[in-house]
Amino acid sequence: ELMTGMFTDNQPDFTFLKPYEEKTFVQYFMPYKAVGAVKNASLDAAINVEQRDTKIAVTVYTPSGLENAEIKLYNNGNEFYAGTLNMKPAEIFETEVDADGICFDDITANILRDTKTILSYAPVKNTEPVPSPAEEIPEPEKLDTNEKLFLAATHLEQYRHATYSPEPYYIEGLRRDSSDIRLNNGYGKYLYNKGRFEESIQCFTAAVKSSTWKNPNPYDCEPYYNLGLALKAIGSTEKAFDAFYKAVWDGNMQDKAFYQLACISAGRGEYEEALGYVEKSLVKGLHNLKARTLKTALLRLTGRCDEAINFANETKKIDALDHGCRYELYRLTGKGLDGLTAVMRGDNHNYVELALSYIAAGLYEEADEVLALAPNVDEPMVHYYRYACTDDKKELERAENSSSLYCFPNRIDDIAVLENAVKNGGNYAAYYLGNLYYDKGRWEESVSLWENCADKINLPTVYRNLSLAYYNKLHDADRAKRAMEKAFEMDKSDARVFFELDQLYKMLNYSLTERLENMNANAELLEKRDDLYTEYITLLNMNGEYENAYNRIMNHNFHPWEGGEGKIPAQYRISLMNMAKAESDKTKAIELLEGALVYPYNLGEGKLIGNLDNDIYYMLGCLYEDKEKRECALKLASRGEFTLSSAMYYNDQPPEMMYYAAMSIKKLGNAAEADKRFGAFIEYADKHMNDDIKLDYFAVSLPDFLIFDADLNKKNKVHCLFMAALGYLGKGNKENAKEYALKGIELDKCHAGFMDILKRV
Repeated sequence: ELMTGMFTDNQPDFTFLKPYEEKTFVQYFMPYKAVGAVKNASLDAAINVEQRDTKIAVTVYTPSGLENAEIKLYNNGNEFYAGTLNMKPAEIFETEVDADGICFDDITANILRDTKTILSYAPVKNTEPVPSPAEEIPEPEKLDTNEKLFLAATHLEQYRHATYSPEPYYIEGLRRDSSDIRLNNGYGKYLYNKGRFEESIQCFTAAVKSSTWKNPNPYDCEPYYNLGLALKAIGSTEKAFDAFYKAVWDGNMQDKAFYQLACISAGRGEYEEALGYVEKSLVKGLHNLKARTLKTALLRLTGRCDEAINFANETKKIDALDHGCRYELYRLTGKGLDGLTAVMRGDNHNYVELALSYIAAGLYEEADEVLALAPNVDEPMVHYYRYACTDDKKELERAENSSSLYCFPNRIDDIAVLENAVKNGGNYAAYYLGNLYYDKGRWEESVSLWENCADKINLPTVYRNLSLAYYNKLHDADRAKRAMEKAFEMDKSDARVFFELDQLYKMLNYSLTERLENMNANAELLEKRDDLYTEYITLLNMNGEYENAYNRIMNHNFHPWEGGEGKIPAQYRISLMNMAKAESDKTKAIELLEGALVYPYNLGEGKLIGNLDNDIYYMLGCLYEDKEKRECALKLASRGEFTLSSAMYYNDQPPEMMYYAAMSIKKLGNAAEADKRFGAFIEYADKHMNDDIKLDYFAVSLPDFLIFDADLNKKNKVHCLFMAALGYLGKGNKENAKEYALKGIELDKCHAGFMDILKRV
């Protein structure tokens, strides 16, 4: 998989798009059959050149066919191989050329057709210094300048950081200097995108005030433009108009601000004036498709239909998939509905997006007619938007009676539409608005909306959402438990809610027996979700039902998910290892352990990098009678770095593996080194037991599905108690090992590691 990005230094494209900005790029997706590590590629061919002992291996693939072409190899410009290429896309060219005495770095490979080089490769002599690794952004109060605070906040927003919020950086900067233009403008945009319009207006106003301290028409008028957007969002269109008008002084803002002026003028019914503004917008932003749709509509509304048709056809040439020009052509000519329907792809979201272009300009009749064409009548947001456009109570009723299953409001524009519906009695609208607010970090309002509508609509998800808010935001475990139990009681066929209920019980430290009884009482749900079924199998193994767990694993096809890597293979290994422990026949025990080293296809994943199976090889080393095999197994068991850490992430080395590595070292005769390692376990535990833990800045994937926020300090304490218990167990101090294991299991009643230690002491 060759991964590239556009306008970026990474595969995900994290570049900003300014309002109505267009960035254009071309990507070609091609196979490279059997080429391996592609060294260079073009539309004609892909090539790999590798050194294999004294030979040079060359592989060529063509996505479109190569006829009468040549492949030539040169050493310092002197040709030493030539071959003919006559290939179809289904074929590859492979050869190995004797290159004894030739330095690989001096080789060049060329593919030629009609004496013209169409692809070339020469090994690159990298003289560039290795880039410095990325560094964690310090806490806001540790950054010494507002410049750094602004850049930090911008970076966190641009890269959509998983664990750090930009807000504290904006707030700290504005605490130091409340007049800072960039921080006010940046924080205003952040607040605007959360739907916190009134607060954003304060920031934009402060930015404007600073910008105009000496210059009535400042160098950068973006704060004026953003102020206009926020004022328009709260319905203050007259003030918004003034702000946009000030913004057009800045050439960088003209296309955007003139378009907004055109929208406001159109909403007033001043179509000729609006046309003038939209023309000025298009001077600087010719490909602004929203402006082009508005111009077409304005030409139609002012009776200039032929011009409108011609302009819409021009737009169609610019973007054949543009919805606006096709809808306008349909309105103007009565033709082209099939083409419009085709590019809309039957997706209601496309109809809403097109309707928003008209709503922005106050053209509610057109917006409603677009929404009337939407194919899925059971889509709540289509009807809420139609209600906003027409004030027709029947549309509100239709929205409230439509299926909520796949309704996930996410636009800033959705806020006003849903607030309007809630104000007029929309109970489902309150649920949707609560979801949207929660996504925007406005959880207090979410809780209020959900609580008000929970008993008015028959929807278990409301209680499920309340449970998450109660636990994660209000830190009220009792209310969270009651809400999630209520959600499951309302629909006992919902495997997701049942899984989340079990995860809540786990967070509340329910015992193994309680959780397992609840699982067995709802057995019909268990195989509906792999995460739920994996959790059930984990509990079976904890309960000593190893054969039951193994059989269930082998009779189910698993589909691994990101963040769940290694979970089901771990249970597969545990079941076989414990079956081996219980096996009196040594030969059968060895077969079980050797089987645990190979993952069957139905697990859906292979071994993670760094999984060294120290525990299995240690057990094999204790079982093999052949001295050579025994020593080989113990040496394999002793591999791996001995780096003690918090083990928060799925690719961290588990402490039990380092324990078995130390046990193997002891078995191999180096008792001093093993004892040193066991002592390090205890020392680490004592030193870090009371650490204040936070998520790592670079964390992108955690070992658990984070439904409910974990107490990281408690989790760290459990981890340290486990480390200490392992250390004392390794030293043979069973009394201390038991003491630490008992302390740990009191904090986490379903900790497999403590259960295993207690069985051994």
